[in-house]
Amino acid sequence: MVKSFSSILKESWTFFQKHIVPIAIGAVVFGVITGISNLTFGATIQSAMGINSQRMQELSQRAQNGDESAQEEMIQELLGDESIPGYNEDDASKMQRRMLGAFTSAAPVFGIAMLISLLVSILSGTYFMLIAIKSYMDAGKAFQQTSKYAIRSIGLAGWLFLRSFVWIPILGVFLAIYFWPRLILAPIYLLEKDKGILESARLSYKETNGYWGK
Repeated sequence: MVKSFSSILKESWTFFQKHIVPIAIGAVVFGVITGISNLTFGATIQSAMGINSQRMQELSQRAQNGDESAQEEMIQELLGDESIPGYNEDDASKMQRRMLGAFTSAAPVFGIAMLISLLVSILSGTYFMLIAIKSYMDAGKAFQQTSKYAIRSIGLAGWLFLRSFVWIPILGVFLAIYFWPRLILAPIYLLEKDKGILESARLSYKETNGYWGK
């Protein structure tokens, strides 16, 4: 028998209240990790791009207070020139070249930041899913099991990305609309049934046959 939406909400709320301690601890831990990562890489990216964040904040504040000269100084900071008048080349072209060089310099750091953010997202998802599936009351136990399944969870995420064909330009969006829901149960097979990466995806695809869109 299919449960009503209201009964699902009621059971979810009851479960949340019962497991609020490990849920709260996980939210704090992963939130702190994400915050530290964002601050660290944000500052590193700005440095790689040659942007003085403190100076730009000061100029932004002055501009908001009505200081017209602050906008000119912002342009000076971005273009790397000491004065506005007398450029030897077009301002827009020069800014474009400078920003392209800045983004090129910051690209490796930005890539690492995105990768770490993705890994934290996968691991946090594994942690909270383990609490939901195995009803862990102890955050320590949930973190221990998260570390156990970490490699396979990351591998599964990568395989689902490939298997859903979302990576194909333009066409991938439409393919993913069909394939992604068919693979949605794969993490459950991995964590609850302790299946392998390929087997979890295969079982999910099999068990969702005939249910797409329902």
